[in-house]
Amino acid sequence: FQCQENEFKCVDSDNECLPLALKCNGWQDCDDGFDEQNCEIPCTDDEYKCTGSGGCIPGNWQCDGMPDCSDGSDELECGGDGGWAEWSNWGECNVNCGTGEQTRSRYCEGEESQCVGEVIEYRLCHKTPCYMEGSDGCGTRSVVTQARIVGGENASPGAWPWQAQLYYIPWDFVACGGTLIGARHVISAAHCFQGDMSNSAHWKVRLGRHTLSGDTSFDSEAIEVDVAEVIVHPQYSNQVELNNDIAILVLAEDVIPSNKINYACMDIEHETHFDQHSYCFISGWGYTLSNGKQSEILQEAMVPLISQELCNAPSSYDGLLTENMMCAGYLGGGVDACQGDSGGPLVCIDKGDDGLGYWYLTGITSFGNGCANAGFPGVYTKISQYIEWLGDHGAL
Repeated sequence: FQCQENEFKCVDSDNECLPLALKCNGWQDCDDGFDEQNCEIPCTDDEYKCTGSGGCIPGNWQCDGMPDCSDGSDELECGGDGGWAEWSNWGECNVNCGTGEQTRSRYCEGEESQCVGEVIEYRLCHKTPCYMEGSDGCGTRSVVTQARIVGGENASPGAWPWQAQLYYIPWDFVACGGTLIGARHVISAAHCFQGDMSNSAHWKVRLGRHTLSGDTSFDSEAIEVDVAEVIVHPQYSNQVELNNDIAILVLAEDVIPSNKINYACMDIEHETHFDQHSYCFISGWGYTLSNGKQSEILQEAMVPLISQELCNAPSSYDGLLTENMMCAGYLGGGVDACQGDSGGPLVCIDKGDDGLGYWYLTGITSFGNGCANAGFPGVYTKISQYIEWLGDHGAL
């Protein structure tokens, strides 16, 4: 049994491969400890080297009251609690319905202590449904999951019926995701269609799929549609940041909603307002680890929206985000879109006039600093900035 280049196999395992990133990370992931053997990795000045494994951890993890090295060496010889004050109480969940994440913190006190500054700890909140969902029209789905992508989990078949696979014929590969917003139109990211990839004849749109490539009973209602035209935003820029990262795919034939296929709603009249308290999801078949491999099953993850101020802070994207972008995810890391999710939907639910919930396309998966890295949530194209442009090209 052979592992891939970006994986390794524990000595005592016949058929289990682990991501290479887990090797020499200071924590024993193999039962036999093989992943932490012969790990002579030089640590930087702001890192601490674990005594037993030789792995490196961030320096401010030493003496913070939580063992991060597999041998616990980072919490030895710390002089009691290392100078840390008591943890604060956990804060409120940052999204409605008791979802999102919450934080607590503690400060270093004492001039002669080994700790420095402040430590913030994150944890995910329990997830509960926000609204009773509508059963007819855009933004509705026949399968309503008790939903809770890196850090995501398998979606139920039909859970996100507007999710599109964009299949690039020359590569025989699902290269990007997209969102069905009407009978003839799919929205995706402009960076998926550069150079030769802007040729509409090279693309097919797959709808109603649950698996990436498998021919299973889950995909019995799936369809494949030709693309008549690819319209990339004329002011798309990939020089520094992916500004105006949006494209329209005009389909060659009408798509009729079915049990597993439907349109996401679009806020044409600018009547909805989504913010840090909104209930939002991403979905896709992208990598489940940075530099890993695509998921065979559609993944979903709940992601809170994050203010522009936090995402543009020096500790995050440091002013890179424009007014055409938005952030979603977790400042603590662990849940994010990744390679292969590009162009896919960020949808949020809002109450309609009937008091029921409907899902709106709010963002397009665009870019990020790695996948699920702490301090760098995912960046999405902000749909509300493009309602007029979409209307001018017949997509609304």
